[in-house]
Amino acid sequence: MLGLLAMLAGFFCFSAAPALAVTIVPQCARDAGTNPASLACALATFRNVASLIIGVTGSFALLMFVYGGFMLLTSGGVESKVSTGKTILKNAMIGIVLVFTAGYIIDYAVKSLQGRREIQAGTKCNNDEGTYQIEGGYAVCRTPCAAPSRRAAGYACTADPDATGCISDATGCNGSQHCCLPPPPPPVNAPPEDATPPPDTFGNP
Repeated sequence: MLGLLAMLAGFFCFSAAPALAVTIVPQCARDAGTNPASLACALATFRNVASLIIGVTGSFALLMFVYGGFMLLTSGGVESKVSTGKTILKNAMIGIVLVFTAGYIIDYAVKSLQGRREIQAGTKCNNDEGTYQIEGGYAVCRTPCAAPSRRAAGYACTADPDATGCISDATGCNGSQHCCLPPPPPPVNAPPEDATPPPDTFGNP
């Protein structure tokens, strides 16, 4: 009975937990060329790495929990198998508690160091050219494509498929437009080396 309950609990945990895609490099780091680096961005990267490690170790602990229940179900009353199954279940439970506790502590510590709760939506950022927006519980600096520094660099809203250097988090572009640099001008074809010179209109040889 204990083994059946353990297997059901393990399968419930696997099915109830949403499949979260962990992005190691946050948006602020991918836009390092347009947004200045900050401690908050470094902490966000550390939090993403820790979340990935905790997710992998937590999944392994849940897998061992299910395996321990399977061992109890198939023990057939053999004392050695029953003892092994109980040991696996106990260690898996300890591992699950440690993993979730570590995840909570890391999340709380990173949020406290980032000071996200003190940042309000609409607060100026990026040299007063952008504003903070709350997305997924985090304050993210969004800078419009028409900001002076981006206009000076040549950025503009365009739907040209040949545009380059597009900024994914820029605001102010409508529809299918993106904040990008204009495409480079087409190369100028040089005249062939054996081209015949134009005739001399002054009658000189």
